[in-house]
Amino acid sequence: MHGRPIRVATLQYPPCTSVTKKHLGEGNARPIIPANYSLLIDGTELLMVEELCRRHNCSVDVELAANAGWGDLYPNGTSDGLIGSIIHRRTDLAMAALYKWCHWYPHISMSVYTSRSSVTCLGTMVVWATERQRQRLHLTANFEKRYRLIDALFFMTSLYVEQSVHLRNDLLAGSILLAFLLFGGFMIGNSYAGALAYVMTIPHYEKVLTTTADVANSGIRVVAGSTAWMNSLIMADEPILVTIRNHFQTYDIDSIDQFIHTRRDMSYMQERLQYGSFALESYVDINATHMVQPLKEEIYWELVISICRKTWPLMDKYDDLILRVQQNGIQRHWELESVIRTTELKIQRNLANLGVTDNGPVRLMLAHLLGVYFILFAGLTLATVSFLLEILIHRSKTRNRAAQTRNKI
Repeated sequence: MHGRPIRVATLQYPPCTSVTKKHLGEGNARPIIPANYSLLIDGTELLMVEELCRRHNCSVDVELAANAGWGDLYPNGTSDGLIGSIIHRRTDLAMAALYKWCHWYPHISMSVYTSRSSVTCLGTMVVWATERQRQRLHLTANFEKRYRLIDALFFMTSLYVEQSVHLRNDLLAGSILLAFLLFGGFMIGNSYAGALAYVMTIPHYEKVLTTTADVANSGIRVVAGSTAWMNSLIMADEPILVTIRNHFQTYDIDSIDQFIHTRRDMSYMQERLQYGSFALESYVDINATHMVQPLKEEIYWELVISICRKTWPLMDKYDDLILRVQQNGIQRHWELESVIRTTELKIQRNLANLGVTDNGPVRLMLAHLLGVYFILFAGLTLATVSFLLEILIHRSKTRNRAAQTRNKI
């Protein structure tokens, strides 16, 4: 091709697609609009384009669809995002974990599938039962007061079932009272620290969301930054998928970034790639991985493809390259390398380890009986102190009687 450019539309979606600005001469691509910098493209899908250009002597020009995302087709004939760049013929090829969405097919051509991806949810981890009930009452009530009677009741209940509470420290008398109440809560909680805690006390935590049915039955909202996550469920008729679709809501990325650290009544759509890595949105940081966990099963799965203009002449060569990469196992190597270069491995490791659970027998340890031994130790201590006091009082009375008898004699 004598160095002619392939115009590619994409967005930041590591490890599938990643675009970084570099000084002139340091990148492997250029922006479509001329600028005084070059671009470094990376990711499992953009590496495919780079390999295509290496084989056929072409270059890559990139258009970032940052604001509109994947885009959509509207009833009035307009379009935006990645699909819009193809329809308006600004680019030849578009990619960023695109699926085979049937309503796009009349307007574009689709490549053979580059990988298989599944969509799952990042659900909240264990949640204090009393805290969840208090939040639900706050959401249904229309009061403007910051602290109400129901808050005080849940505060006391939380103390006595060893759940998290917010302790006020603005008044010394209140702090002293809360300290004694907290100590009393520890005493009551430790008295049920054995096996009876599971049958005689209020459950400490709500059920963890681990399956698609759990998400649907819990009634929590499923959120994401784009409606494209629901394109694959438009024609779904399974009750569970219909419920998830009805509970789906979109927010801007800044709002979701705040929700994932503060809200426990939401789950967040995420994509898992063919070989187990996660394609993470920007709001999933290292702190968020300590508050959410992926489901043990996928909500749905799709085949990832690239889209192009119907008259793009390199389509056959691009499809042939994809098939060669797949059959030789290069895709797995590219995915691992892209994850290492474009994402934080600790985040990937945290999410992967949360999906591994050990349901085997648990060895009985001293910590399981600590509460019972604490009560035994406290009882023996009080009994010993009482016994010593009784001896001292008895000796004191005996000496007084002996002294009185001597005085009478």
